Amino acid sequence: MGQFKRIANIIQPFFNPDECFNFINSVEDEKIYFIVSGSLGQQMAPRLENLDQVQCIYLFCGNKANHEEWIKKYKKIKSIHTKIKELCLTVKYDINQFDKGLTSISILSRVSM
Repeated sequence: MGQFKRIANIIQPFFNPDECFNFINSVEDEKIYFIVSGSLGQQMAPRLENLDQVQCIYLFCGNKANHEEWIKKYKKIKSIHTKIKELCLTVKYDINQFDKGLTSISILSRVSM
């Protein structure tokens, strides 16, 4: 958990999928970067995919090969990781990319002739 606290404002662990979905549905103005085990992810992915609050889904598991096929159905699943350090780096990169997208503003003005 300590590694994640350095890259995210709020870390909210859940052990019950229903409580997790209740929390996600209560979030209005935040984006969620969701980390889940492979087997639980397979159960939750269909519902997570349709939630606007969920920006990205990451799987953390012991065996990537078990999940590489079914994840192809879900565009929000960004990656599968077996090492916590790699997972943290990926999440940090994605959050930074999202933040950059929010801060880049284009101002266009019409020139009169």
